[in-house]
Amino acid sequence: MYGSTMYASYYDESDDDLWGASSSSGSSWSGPFSALDAAGDVGKYSDIACDGSYVYVSYYDQTNYDLKFMKCSTSWTGISRTSVDTGGDCGYLGTSIGVSGSTVLISYYYSTSGDLRVARSTNSGSSFSTASVDTSNDTGRWSDLYMDGSTVHLCYLDYTGQDLEYRRSTDGGASWTLARTIDSTVGSIWNHFCSIAADGDSVYVAYYDSTGKDLMLAYSDDCGSTWSSSTVESANDVGQYPSIAVEFGGYRGIYDIVSISYYDNTNYDLRFARSLTGGASW
Repeated sequence: MYGSTMYASYYDESDDDLWGASSSSGSSWSGPFSALDAAGDVGKYSDIACDGSYVYVSYYDQTNYDLKFMKCSTSWTGISRTSVDTGGDCGYLGTSIGVSGSTVLISYYYSTSGDLRVARSTNSGSSFSTASVDTSNDTGRWSDLYMDGSTVHLCYLDYTGQDLEYRRSTDGGASWTLARTIDSTVGSIWNHFCSIAADGDSVYVAYYDSTGKDLMLAYSDDCGSTWSSSTVESANDVGQYPSIAVEFGGYRGIYDIVSISYYDNTNYDLRFARSLTGGASW
């Protein structure tokens, strides 16, 4: 979302292509009249970002097992595409993209060796460099990143340890200097399970705890150095596919409005939770 305009990227299973759509109100949607990328089986695990001038999409090329990137205007014209990482199986089980100025970051899972990687561009996506952020265990599935200026927050699954992990960069993703385990008991997860938002020292992560089958919220008031977790909902099997948005109100989070959408796997419902007190009550 940029301003009042919402953007979406998605995989069309009927033609195995990447598509996009946009809306200024949510009541009606428009998009390109052809696929954004139709070269093979492409478009799974996509994520989208917009800076007001361009739309940026990261996604998986299942035909070639590559991480791909697409950039176009906000009216879906002038499409450019590139394969960002082709050295193995790159982008399977989740990609996440963020944009700040001319810096574009993509976090993704490198399943060939089970690593968390980040692709970084400092020229608005014209070229990328790639680097491993975490190579311990089988780690990096279902990552989500959030760019707050030059500070980057990144959460993901350590599949071996069954942990929710966190990394922080303060130089736009050039280096990663802080590593923390947010929750060491999330269990073995095969679905998208975490979503992150941040502003200044306040960082929120919504995530699914497959051990208790609960929707959880983790919060840090010191820019990711320390964390506390609480249960948002525990009735039934709830919390898969979470997406978090925060309207930050300042003063250590107590005035933050936190909104989370998520899946109820017991009743097959889409659910929504909102807190007006930074997650203290719902």
